[in-house]
Amino acid sequence: MALQIRRGTSADVTSASFVPLLGEPLYLTDNQKLYIGDGSTPGGNAIGGAEDLKDLTSVTLIDESVGALDLYSVTSNTVLITLSVGQSAYYVGLEVVISNSSVAALNGTHTITSIPTGSQFTFSLTTADVTSASVTGVVTPKIPNGNVLTWNETNSYWENAAVLTDIVNDTTPQLGGNLDTNNKTITSTGTNNIEFDPATGQEVIFKGNATDGSGRIKLNCESNSHGIIIKGPPHSAAANYTLTLPNDDGTADQVLKTDGSGVLSWTTPSNAITSQFTSFQFNLAAAPTGTVAGSQDVGQATAIGTFSELTFANFGTNSIGPTSATFDPTLTGITESFGTFSGFTAGIYRIEASLKITIDNLAINSYLNYSHEIRPLTGSTQLPGTFQDFNFTTTGTAPASPVNQRVSMSVVCHLENATAADNQVRFLLNSDQSNDYYCSGGTVTFTKIA
Repeated sequence: MALQIRRGTSADVTSASFVPLLGEPLYLTDNQKLYIGDGSTPGGNAIGGAEDLKDLTSVTLIDESVGALDLYSVTSNTVLITLSVGQSAYYVGLEVVISNSSVAALNGTHTITSIPTGSQFTFSLTTADVTSASVTGVVTPKIPNGNVLTWNETNSYWENAAVLTDIVNDTTPQLGGNLDTNNKTITSTGTNNIEFDPATGQEVIFKGNATDGSGRIKLNCESNSHGIIIKGPPHSAAANYTLTLPNDDGTADQVLKTDGSGVLSWTTPSNAITSQFTSFQFNLAAAPTGTVAGSQDVGQATAIGTFSELTFANFGTNSIGPTSATFDPTLTGITESFGTFSGFTAGIYRIEASLKITIDNLAINSYLNYSHEIRPLTGSTQLPGTFQDFNFTTTGTAPASPVNQRVSMSVVCHLENATAADNQVRFLLNSDQSNDYYCSGGTVTFTKIA
């Protein structure tokens, strides 16, 4: 005698009114699947067909997780469904199909928005508010197209899962090897940044190699046609240190300094002033007709006989001055009057002079002594300058024509008066001789060094 079990079709297991008895088997002839009843679950519990369950144990597929409706409520267009038995295969975002419901508005495909308990889920639906109303019907999860079978380690069963056809679907991607960009660019779109977020205590590392040397980064121009490279020290330096930048961008003319422990800050250097210079040249307008005696300013006018004034010209004014970027034709306002220069802003200056001295009417067999001075003054205070003797001796017949001698002098001085007009530099010629003695030309350069 042959043993037959109860048979039916898929329509039988979706009917809420059909509940197989405890242990009662049900074979579906249209899809070759086997269900076992537990006395409470509509349609019974799916065992599956030969091809679905071959060589597998503890398998749960979401299209087989059929649930029966028990209660429903609606609050502000959010439907809360309570099943007669909990379904662990349900999750937020899953699409479910409600069919044969006694409330027609519930029938259709819906997307789960939350799962308050294991036997409840919610979805959005525009319908009138209802509180805890009984309802019948069947809930069947909808398998998304393209899902695959995966093992759920937590719950120890097989289940369907979406195939990752795009890396954007993987919320925790990890590399299994080195990533080769294949000469492509890692980019972002819209207003999105590209961010690096290493683990605590770790760094973003730019590696070096034997060919190119130590690690480096390159900052390109906006056209990406050229750029600058910031490179680490070589291996031989055995360098391991951290540089911490200041909290702000500092002020003009400040430079970075370190505290010796890698903490950088802005500081104003003691010699922050860029060296600038100006030069003056001068020539005697006409040879003097009188005799110079005692002390005189270079370029002194008619205070001594008919001694002629020197004519001064700034190098920048007559276009014969230097073209250096540190050349300032007036150096913020220096002017000249009869060999006295004034208008220096407070600071340290290096003063260099080259004077052409002319000596006339020399006597036979004479020994002559002259001196020359650079005399800085701050207000009425005379500062240390430079003094140079010049001796001239004739033997036998004296020169028939004037003798020219080049004299060079240099001094560094600190002109510290707050009023620029009171900072002065004066050039003096000294002689007690009875012959003619004068400066016929020269050049003087003022360089501000601090």
